[in-house]
Amino acid sequence: MVSARATAVAPYFFKAFNHPASKQTYYDGGVYHNNPINVAERERKLIWPSVKEPDVIISIGTGRILDISKVTEPARVKAVASKGLISHGIFLANVAKDHIAASMDCEQTWRDFRSAKGVTSAERYRYIRLNTALKNSPPRLDDVSKMGDLRREAREQFEESYEIKKLARRLVATSFYFQPDNDSLSKAEITGT
Repeated sequence: MVSARATAVAPYFFKAFNHPASKQTYYDGGVYHNNPINVAERERKLIWPSVKEPDVIISIGTGRILDISKVTEPARVKAVASKGLISHGIFLANVAKDHIAASMDCEQTWRDFRSAKGVTSAERYRYIRLNTALKNSPPRLDDVSKMGDLRREAREQFEESYEIKKLARRLVATSFYFQPDNDSLSKAEITGT
């Protein structure tokens, strides 16, 4: 419960989480890394240093604006009085963004990640970004009444998607590992063709 509380501290909606044991103050991970793909890549290299590249890298977003001309107004947050807000006011003022800027930032982070990796057109199938294209302005962060609408938009967009089905098959295929005992087996003998 502590880590869930620490990672979900969206500024202005929840007060900062102060962890007495470590004497650390925590905020939502999106404050620093709205798209944490670079964090995940660093951790992957630490956990599996001998693996050059994974079979598939999937980045899942929380929605992006499909048509910026339909945006009626940015989704702003209201301040909640708390002890931590005063001491971190300057910090919060610098990191508080509306949802539109955050969604654009996430897509750019993904493009920058792929560019830095030098992903060729032949390798694009291994680097997948899934992010629902929202038809309207994103709802306020605390507007839970819009959850059904968001779920419906995502389902409509991805449910019958050929790319999603292809990705699902690829994920199943990566679950299997085959190494022949005899190195002299031909590709035809291995694949049965």
